[in-house]
Amino acid sequence: MAKKPKPRTGAGTDGLAGRAPRGEVTNHRYPLFSLQHVVAGFSVSNCERDEKAAFADRLQQLGQMTWEQIQLGSRQGVGTETIGRDSICLPIPNHITPEVRILALRIRQKARIIGYRQDEVFHIVWIDPKHRVYKG
Repeated sequence: MAKKPKPRTGAGTDGLAGRAPRGEVTNHRYPLFSLQHVVAGFSVSNCERDEKAAFADRLQQLGQMTWEQIQLGSRQGVGTETIGRDSICLPIPNHITPEVRILALRIRQKARIIGYRQDEVFHIVWIDPKHRVYKG
């Protein structure tokens, strides 16, 4: 008789802390975008009209690609860039534990969406049209 797998548990209500990253398992899926954890001052409402349009256009474009396609893209295009915690110029929210990889997705020119991936969901933490969140 086969053993039942143990259920995964995480510390905290969002299940992020203490959870092992499983991104490789969901690379064939299309990304979902969450605005639940956006930091005040770096939300859509803080963007200019053209920045909002660029944000919406990029999310639509990324939503048509799998995570694998996004990861294979260049960081200057539709790809991702890993951002070191020491490069972040702002306080990092407490729910983002040290083992969480912080990623940036380019919107256009200097504009970025910064957050983290949890399975197929990309949790947006900062919408940064002026490139003020991190050095680099």
